[in-house]
Amino acid sequence: PCFNWTRYDAEFYPGTGLIYALGGRSDTSTIGDIYSYDPETGACVDTGANMPVPISNYTVNLVNNGTADVLCTFGGRNSAGATTLAVQCYNPNTNTATQVTTLPTAWTGYTPGAQAVYNNRVYIFGGFNSTTAPYETTRTDRYNPVANTFTQLGALSQARSYLYTAVVDGKIYAFGGTVFDGTNLVAQTRAEVMADPEGAGTWNDAAVADLPTAHDEGVTFGFDTDFAIPQVAGKVILVGGGQWPGESADVFTYDPATNTYDASFPDLQNARRNHAGVFVPLDTASMTDGLPGLWVMGGRQGADTPPYQGTEFFPLSVPPVLNKVFLPLLLR
Repeated sequence: PCFNWTRYDAEFYPGTGLIYALGGRSDTSTIGDIYSYDPETGACVDTGANMPVPISNYTVNLVNNGTADVLCTFGGRNSAGATTLAVQCYNPNTNTATQVTTLPTAWTGYTPGAQAVYNNRVYIFGGFNSTTAPYETTRTDRYNPVANTFTQLGALSQARSYLYTAVVDGKIYAFGGTVFDGTNLVAQTRAEVMADPEGAGTWNDAAVADLPTAHDEGVTFGFDTDFAIPQVAGKVILVGGGQWPGESADVFTYDPATNTYDASFPDLQNARRNHAGVFVPLDTASMTDGLPGLWVMGGRQGADTPPYQGTEFFPLSVPPVLNKVFLPLLLR
């Protein structure tokens, strides 16, 4: 019930142990209220803070601005249904949200297609302009939260929006997405990698096998090869989405080491797209911290109107015999 929204995102904040959603969309309304969710107790709280510019169609990025860890968004769709260039950051410790800068003017009219964080930098790439051609962009920018500056990097090999993205072992991967043909959003299979994000930041399509099936509008989790749990170590996990206008419960993995995909990972119980995805990390000392694992929340199925999909999680710290399916969250 906490995040009965679509076209939004959420993120775990280590400083408080809570998950935060920075507003979202319900039918045609865009909500700027910031909510917190306790994965250990199930408590849902309106923090009382609001986004300066209420948005949907955004990604939450955890970075440090040189003073504090903050949760930042880049652009999005505002409450008037137009795009915004606002870069906004929320500090859960002070419960304040501020607009810190704007995206470069080249992003005018576009909703960024994906964002990924690596080594305290945010990488913003791809995007959608619903009103004016070209409808997609290949643009990539790197944001420095300490200097509050942008650096333009190499272009995607294919202009598209609504991409899946993840970081594994210092490489940024971009999968799928959509291309607008003037009437429909057409799902794509294209996959590519940025192997040098701290350097020239160039994308390579040839180095990554394309998706086995076109997908868009889902969420992604990436884990380095030294991650403590072999089940997901070194893997990218793509969750939900589907092919517009439909939704999918598909969950599958990509292994960069073998450049292969695997559909054997348990699927969601409820098909959805435009949902939030959150990884709640393990307490490595006790291997328990509430309900650690992969969380998905909200998103649409069948209609843009509420009610939206509920919360599911995939536990990473329970005995393997139980680790068979995404589990619906049981309200307590």
